[in-house]
Amino acid sequence: TGSRPIFRVCLAQDPGVGPFRVEVRSGEHRTELQDVVHGDVFLCSGQSNMELGPGWDRLFADRFRGHPQVRMLHIDFDRHEPDRTPRASARLWSKGNAAQSWRPMALADISHHSAVCSAFGQELAARLRLPSGPVRALGLVLAAFGSTPLQAFLPATVAKRVMAECPASATPKFWDRTSHIWNAALAPLALAQTCFAAVLWYQGEDNSHSVSDAEAYACHLRLFFEGLRSQFCTPSTRPLQIHYVELASRNTTTGRHTRYYFKIRQSQEQVRQSLPQVFATTALDLGAFLNSHPPHKWQLGQRLAALVHHWYYGNISVPVAGPELRCADLTVQASTRTATLRMHFRPAPVALQSTMDCTACCTDGTPFEYAIIVPAGPPSELSLDHGRAPWQPLHVRAQGDTLTGTVRWPEPNASPNAVLQVRYAFQDFVHCALFAEGLDWPARHFSFRLDWPANDGGQAGTCSAVLAG
Repeated sequence: TGSRPIFRVCLAQDPGVGPFRVEVRSGEHRTELQDVVHGDVFLCSGQSNMELGPGWDRLFADRFRGHPQVRMLHIDFDRHEPDRTPRASARLWSKGNAAQSWRPMALADISHHSAVCSAFGQELAARLRLPSGPVRALGLVLAAFGSTPLQAFLPATVAKRVMAECPASATPKFWDRTSHIWNAALAPLALAQTCFAAVLWYQGEDNSHSVSDAEAYACHLRLFFEGLRSQFCTPSTRPLQIHYVELASRNTTTGRHTRYYFKIRQSQEQVRQSLPQVFATTALDLGAFLNSHPPHKWQLGQRLAALVHHWYYGNISVPVAGPELRCADLTVQASTRTATLRMHFRPAPVALQSTMDCTACCTDGTPFEYAIIVPAGPPSELSLDHGRAPWQPLHVRAQGDTLTGTVRWPEPNASPNAVLQVRYAFQDFVHCALFAEGLDWPARHFSFRLDWPANDGGQAGTCSAVLAG
C-alpha cells in the first residue's frame, strides 16, 4: 500500500493446521516466511498487572504447559526515550541482542511474558480444542507497561477529544506522558492494519490517585475504547470486543498515597453500560491486602478465557458471572425501630466466602452496607458515592437463594420520605465476597434502594418490583 510494505492476503478456504511456509514475490524481490500459522489474534494491554510474568503466581509453573499453536509477540517500550510521534514499526522485546518476533508459547520463554495473557492463551486453547476445533491457532500481542496512566495509551486525536470533552485531571503530570505508549507500541500495529479478535485490558491503578482523577476516568476510558475501535479492524461484523479487568481489591489507605480503586471500578462500569461489546472480568476476590499486584494471575487468565469463549465465540453455556440480585423486600417492625431486609439471588444457593488474601474475614466483616436517608429532592437525586451517606455495616445470613439482614432506623420516628440504600462490595478492599454454589465467579458490586414503609409491619420492594440501581 503506497510506500509502506504492507499487503494483505485473503484465503478462500481453511488451509489446515500448519505451520506453513509463505513466499511473497514482487518482481525480482522475494521474501519467505517460515513457521506460519493462522488464527485469531488478541491484544493484551494495560499496565503492570497485565505485564508481570509468572513469578508473581506460585501456582503458575505447575499449571503452565504451553502450546505450539499459541504464538506470542512482545512489544517493547523505551521509557528513557519516549516517542513523540507514532513509530512506523514496533520495537520488539529482545532476548540477548536478538529481537524476538512471533514465537510459540513455551515454558522456556514464558518468564518474559505476561502471566495473565499466557494463562488466557492456554485456557482458551483448551476450550477451543486447538488445533482440531474451528480455530487453528491463537496469537497474543503483549503491549503492557507498568506505572502508566491511561493518558499514555491515547492516540493524539483521542487525547484532544479527552481534553475538550472530559473533566480536567487533578494530576497534570499525567499529560506529560500523553500518547507515549500509543506512539511506541500501538500505533505501529494500527499502521500495519492489524485485526484483533478482541482486546484484553487491565489498567487503572495509576489513574486512582484522587477522586477527580478516578471519576474522570470514565470519560477518558470511553473515548479510548472508541479510539481503539477506529484504529483496529476486527474479523467480526460486530464492533471490536473489549474485555477489561475490574481493579482487584487492595487496602488503599496505607503507604504514602491514598488510592480510589472503587471509584475506578465505578468508572469502568459506566463505560461498560455506555458502549456495546464491552465486557467485565471481576477480580474482587483476587486482590492482595497490601499490594497493588495481586498474585492470582492464573485465575484471572481463566476468567478472561471464559469471558471470550462466551461472548466472542458464542458458547453461552460457559458461566461468566457470579450470583445476581433478583429482588429484595423490606418488612418494618416500628416498635423496635428495625426492619428485616431479604435479598434474593440466582443461581442458588449463595454464601459469603473470604477472599483470596483474607482467610477468615467473613467471620466479622461484611461486604454489605446500608444507609437510611431522607432526600432533599426526588429519589433520583440520591447518591451512592463514597462518603456522602452514613453507611453502616449490614450483617447477613444465607439460606438457599436468600440473604437476610436487619437494618435499624437511627431516629425515634420514621419519615414517610425515607429511603433505604443498600450496596455490596463498594470498598476498595473487599474482605468477603458473595458466591453461588458451583461457580468460581463472585457477585460483582451492585446497589439498590427501597422506600422505607411508614407503617408497622409495612412492606416494600416485593419481588415483582424493579430495583433502582
